[in-house]
Amino acid sequence: MPIEEQTNPNDDLHIRVTLNYVVPQGFTNAMVLEDLQSSTWVNDIARTVRDHLKGSGPTKKDYVRDLAAVVVPKEVGNCPVCVTALDNTADCISLVCGHAFHRTCIALWLAKNSVCPTCRRKLPTEYRGKYTFETIHSYLMFEHDDPATEVEEGKAFDVVAVVSMKKQTSSSSPRENEAVHSGCAIAASIARERLRSTP
Repeated sequence: MPIEEQTNPNDDLHIRVTLNYVVPQGFTNAMVLEDLQSSTWVNDIARTVRDHLKGSGPTKKDYVRDLAAVVVPKEVGNCPVCVTALDNTADCISLVCGHAFHRTCIALWLAKNSVCPTCRRKLPTEYRGKYTFETIHSYLMFEHDDPATEVEEGKAFDVVAVVSMKKQTSSSSPRENEAVHSGCAIAASIARERLRSTP
């Protein structure tokens, strides 16, 4: 299940989750769209997003940017990411756990993960804080060249759930790394073309 995310300058999140949806027996387009707005569907999407945010999302950009160059002793050996030699002619950095890497290698890793690739030590996650779900819009994706206008029972479709979340600043918001979805706007529609990136 692919998950893509983007942040904006206010640290709000826009997340796309692509899921496989098999049309239940006897369902019409209207019934599928109703199902994609049901509390069961919304809770599943919310749980998927929460688990993703609590898991190994990207490392905080400020943390990666501020990593200082280090002199690497010869006995350190190879960069664990690219498996080529670490030497003092390359731009090398060390994480808080002491493991050394080429700056470009670890920057690529940390853009997707918030753990050291060697020892799995947790690093500051980009999505720290408290978030509230603003909208969950689920799109039932018909293939662009598919002449069908009605779903077929048993047929699998991609459903792209576009989730917008707002970073909370008040002390009355949820606990750290939690997200609340009660009161968010729920929508579902049919799309025939690829969706653009999240806003």
